[in-house]
Parts: sequence; C-alpha cells; structure tokens
Amino acid sequence: MSFPRYPAYKPSGLEWLGEVPEHWEVKPLKRLAEIQTGLAKGKEVEPEGCIEVPFLRVANVQDGFLDLENVHTIFIPESSLKRYLLRPGDVLMNEGGDFDKLGRGCIWDGTISLCIHQNHVFAVRPHLILPSWLNAYTSSIQANSYFISRSKQSTNLASISSSNLMDLRVPVAPDLETKKILDFLSHETAKIDALIAEQQRLIELLQEKRQAVISHAVTKGLNPDAPMKDSGVEWLGEVPEHWGVKQLRYVCNIQTGSRDTEEAVEEGEYPFFVRSQIVERIDSCSFDCEAVLTAGDGAGVGKVFHYYVGPFDFHQRVYMLNEFKQMHGKLVYHFLKANFFKGTSKNQQGT
Repeated sequence: MSFPRYPAYKPSGLEWLGEVPEHWEVKPLKRLAEIQTGLAKGKEVEPEGCIEVPFLRVANVQDGFLDLENVHTIFIPESSLKRYLLRPGDVLMNEGGDFDKLGRGCIWDGTISLCIHQNHVFAVRPHLILPSWLNAYTSSIQANSYFISRSKQSTNLASISSSNLMDLRVPVAPDLETKKILDFLSHETAKIDALIAEQQRLIELLQEKRQAVISHAVTKGLNPDAPMKDSGVEWLGEVPEHWGVKQLRYVCNIQTGSRDTEEAVEEGEYPFFVRSQIVERIDSCSFDCEAVLTAGDGAGVGKVFHYYVGPFDFHQRVYMLNEFKQMHGKLVYHFLKANFFKGTSKNQQGT
C-alpha cells in the first residue's frame, strides 16, 4: 500500500526510526507516559488481612488482544492494591517473548474490575498521547527494531527492561492529525481483519476435512475393500474384521497429575500441561515418556489434547495416558481427538 507524502520531512536523529514529517516531534516515552511495573510473585501471603484479586500474566496479554479465558487470582495486602491496579487506557506490554512480538501488547479496557498485573507485564499509562497512538506505534516495525536492539536475548526469546522501554522515542503528531491517522488505521485494519476472517473460515473447513480424514483412518483403516464387522459400540459402528475393540484402560495407563496451577514458572525448564491448550512452564519434571494429556474437567474437556514425548509435568486435574500396549500413543491421541465427544455423550445418555 502506498501513502501520500508530506511536503517536507526531517531526520529523527535515530537510525531505526528514520525521517518523520517536519512538523512532528519526537519525544522519549518517559515524557509522555508513566510506567507501572507489576507484582513479583514471591512467598505465599496469608489470606488474613489480604484480598483476593485477578492477576494478569504474560499468557493473558497477546499481540493486539487479551486472552482472558484463564485468569489467575492472588492474595495481596489491601494496601498494595492501588500500587498494582490496572486502569482503563493502560497500554499493556509484555517484558519478553518472541523477537517479532517484543514490546507489543494491547489496551486494557477495564473488562475485569480490581485487576492487577505481574512484573513481566508493563502497564504504560499515557498522559500526553492517546493510548491508541502508543499501542499502534509499539506494533510498528520501527519500534520493534528499537526493542530488539535494547533487549537481552537468548535462543528465540528476548526481554526488555522498564528503563529501556521508557527511553523509546515516540513520534508525536498534532492532535487532529493523530485522530485522522488512527481513524485511517481503524478503517484499513478492519478490512484486513475481514479478509483474515474469511481465510479463517476456509481454514476451519480444511480442519474439519482433516479431522474427518483422521477419524476415518483410525476407525475404518486405509483399505476400502477390507471386510468389516460390528464393533458392538453404537457410536463407533463397523470396524475392519481383523481389528480388536478394547476399553481404553486395557491399552494404556491412565492417571492424574499432582501439580497445581500456582506452581507454574514463566520461564521454567519443562512443559507444564494444564487444562488449556496453552502449555505453561515449570521447573519440576515428574515424567519423561511418550504421553497423551487431556483436561479432566472445565471448559477444556474433550477439546484440549496434547501429544508429547520427553520430560514434563502436569496438573492435578489433567489425565495422562502412557505406557501404551499394542497401540502407538499418537494413534490414541488422534482417536481421542476425533471420537471423544461421541463416546462420552453416548455414555451419559445411558446412565
């Protein structure tokens, strides 16, 4: 997309930012906003004399949107609430992550009342620029270049300090022009989002087709001419004549975990499987094997399935299937994903 040029430009004085329109200003973020660092989780606080409040983590702050499906709570002294409280209009930015997402986040709209944030999430509170302008700018290629140049880096990950964040130089346009640019961005990104939604629907149709292919393969096999027999299970129907049909308990070990959500560590060494499609991290490792993991209760039942080989730990309300007998673990994984609701719904109807 091409944009009309301004009559005159000037050097910003920053290599990564380049030229800006001549009548714009370039100011450090610390002159335009204040930054609120979050609560560092430490030793447990006794509930007596404290209040329990929602607690935003890195996993909740995505690039351009909030994922509030799994919001934790934490006990804090009531006197600390004001210090960490989020306010509508705060621009939330993660301290670290993938290189291309470093510094990006979203605007807090106050969806959850009395909500605080952890120390790995910055709350930037603008007072001389619009939150939407800052949020748009921090999503730009130029801002990302700055974040990467100032970040601490490890394999595929980077993090930035609050002091480096506040040194970010921000282009500032006149108020009326800022609003026109934001209106333009809202209109153009809405069109792009509509195209993405169309493609997403196509992806969903392809995923349905993929699921149908998998379901057929793990219940009917690959030979269309194979003799079939009644499985004796209504929802399963016929299976190849030479196949057996066994209850799940006879083909693998099934057990629940022993860990709690609060034991998750942001940059832990091992995968930590919880009741969500999001895989947390943890420093403990109770198992090192091939396993299928699935939610034991909550919204993830029948929807959340993981196949994993290696060291890991898992939540006390997650089922682990391992020690597979006469079947490959990945085949069990695909079978459960394709047929879980068929089996459970029929069982519930029969009770």
